[in-house]
Amino acid sequence: MKKFILILIPVILIFLSSCSKNLKYIQDKTGEKEGNGETEFINSPTDYKLQPYDYLYITIRTTNKDVNELFETISTSYSNNGAGASNSQNFFFTGYLVNDTGYVQVPILGDFHIEGKTINEVRTMIDARTHEILKDAVVNVRLTSFNVTFMGEFGSTGTVTFFQEKLTVLEAIASAGGITDYGDKKNLLIVRKRGNKYRTYRVDLTKRNILEKEELYLQPNDLLYAEPVRAKIMRRNFADYAMFVSALSTTVSAVTSIMFFLALR
Repeated sequence: MKKFILILIPVILIFLSSCSKNLKYIQDKTGEKEGNGETEFINSPTDYKLQPYDYLYITIRTTNKDVNELFETISTSYSNNGAGASNSQNFFFTGYLVNDTGYVQVPILGDFHIEGKTINEVRTMIDARTHEILKDAVVNVRLTSFNVTFMGEFGSTGTVTFFQEKLTVLEAIASAGGITDYGDKKNLLIVRKRGNKYRTYRVDLTKRNILEKEELYLQPNDLLYAEPVRAKIMRRNFADYAMFVSALSTTVSAVTSIMFFLALR
């Protein structure tokens, strides 16, 4: 029995090692053309609908230098005393907060209800009102609160802000150092908040059809969770397993010795 237990330990180690093989991203050949292996996937991302507590960067430029300075002075003063005063990142200091009722306040131009609208729709709204005052104005509106949170088996975890309007899950994962060898690439969890509701998605990053799925493109405030594979969980507990096997081996040896001495009597 003792010999069997001693043999069992390396067998367990080999099993744990075999369970931690590193799966590649989009490794299958689904959709590949024969020959040179070219593949085409068509994917049109859904436009993001603005929500309360999003931040916008809004600029208004004209050919009149004095008007530009006026907008910049009022805008900076307004945003510093409002949306950006509580945040240390610079872009928030020139940003506008969408309040809890879905409105954003722009100096001189007034209030705009923008909840549920896209960036392009908001740009059109502000542009129309601006041109009632300034005929040659150029309006620019951008989203500055594209935050993605990484949890679990990533190279680095935490919340990252991206300065782009379209972001794929592969680009986001790359910025976090990728998923570790102990992360489950076949079962990535995406948690997405809409108002007071949460929706979850499961994504298999080893399949090429992710390139044509809706979940390829992330949205602001998404949370990504890479679960640990079974091998890591087992390795974390291996010290306990080893202690148990050692105690069992000692117990078996003691019982065997006692039985042996009793048999000599």
